Amino acid sequence: MIDTAIGARIRGLRLHNGLTQQFLADELDVSFQQIQKYERGVNQLSPTRLLRLAAIFGVSTSVLLGEKPRTSSNRLPELLIADLDKPAIKMFEAYQKLKDRRLRKQISALVQGIAASQ
Repeated sequence: MIDTAIGARIRGLRLHNGLTQQFLADELDVSFQQIQKYERGVNQLSPTRLLRLAAIFGVSTSVLLGEKPRTSSNRLPELLIADLDKPAIKMFEAYQKLKDRRLRKQISALVQGIAASQ
């Protein structure tokens, strides 16, 4: 179960960073099929490969392991980013740039209204 969760985070970070399975395979010196197995949680990562993946993604190993992120900034926690797709991340980043609180509330209400109607 933990291998599946770690695999999902790896896949999410890979997609977020625009990387291919082949790129990760080359970096880890494994086959792209092995990357597929890691992402599906079929095979377990060694600690060395876990450290290497964290370095490639520019995150801490705690992000890959699913530990609670410590953040006090307005940035989206790394762990949450791993679970989002690119359009959601871009929307969040654009929203964070808005200075007008009233406009932010209106946009939030609009998105919540659309989501509720579906």
